[in-house]
Amino acid sequence: MIIRVAKACVVAVCILTSLGCTGGTGRINLSDHQRSSLSGLPLIQAVHWQYGEGLIPIVQYNPWPPHTIYSMDPITMVKKQVLLNLVSQHGLINIQSVEAPAFWMHGYSLISPCCIQRGMGELQDLFGNADILEFASVDAFLSDRAPYHVDLGISVDRLLRRKINLYFSARARLIHLQDRTVLWQGRCQVEVVDAPVERREEVEARNILEQQLSEAAQECSTQLLQQFQDSGPT
Repeated sequence: MIIRVAKACVVAVCILTSLGCTGGTGRINLSDHQRSSLSGLPLIQAVHWQYGEGLIPIVQYNPWPPHTIYSMDPITMVKKQVLLNLVSQHGLINIQSVEAPAFWMHGYSLISPCCIQRGMGELQDLFGNADILEFASVDAFLSDRAPYHVDLGISVDRLLRRKINLYFSARARLIHLQDRTVLWQGRCQVEVVDAPVERREEVEARNILEQQLSEAAQECSTQLLQQFQDSGPT
C-alpha cells in the first residue's frame, strides 16, 4: 500500500511539473507545432501586472545596512520589446498590447512556487476566456555579489573596484484562459554591471539606476525571446 501511494505521488509530481507547477519560477516550452499555430489565433492580448502605484521596490544590500529604493517597474519596457520582436520575427500580427495594467492588489505574492493558478481569476475577470500573453516582474535588487553565479571567493576586482550591480528577474506566460492552461512560460534573470563605486560619485545614483533598469529590460526581453523559440525540454 505504501509503495502504491509513493508511486502515485511520483506520477502526480511528474504531471504537475510538466504542467508548470513551478507557479511562475520555472519554464514551459512551446512545441514547434504550438508556436506555428499561434498566428491562427483570432487575438492574443498582452498585459502586464502592476504592483501598487507601479513602482518596484529595489533593495540595495551593499553597503550595509540594506535600504529600499522605489523606481518605475521595467516590465513595461520588457513587454514592448518582446511584442515588437514577436511581430517582426514570428509574424504574430494578432497580438494586441493592452496599455492598462492588471493590478495585483493582494498582500501575498503574485508569483509563488506553489501556485501556478495565482492571478488567473483576476485575468478572467478582465479578459474572459481570451488568450493572454502576461508579463510580471519577479525581483530586483542591488548588490556587489553575483547571486546568479557561483562565487568561490572574493576577487581582486571586487576588492579594488567594488561595483553595485543590478539584478532583475521577470516572467512571461502565454495563457489560454478558457481552461487556464499555461502554453508557454519564460523567465529571465539579468545582471547589469555598474560603474565602479568611485565613478558613481560623479553621476547621480538615480540616473545610474534608470540606465541599469533600461539595460535590464533589454537583456530580459532578449532572454525571453530566445526561450520563446526554444522547443527543447525544460
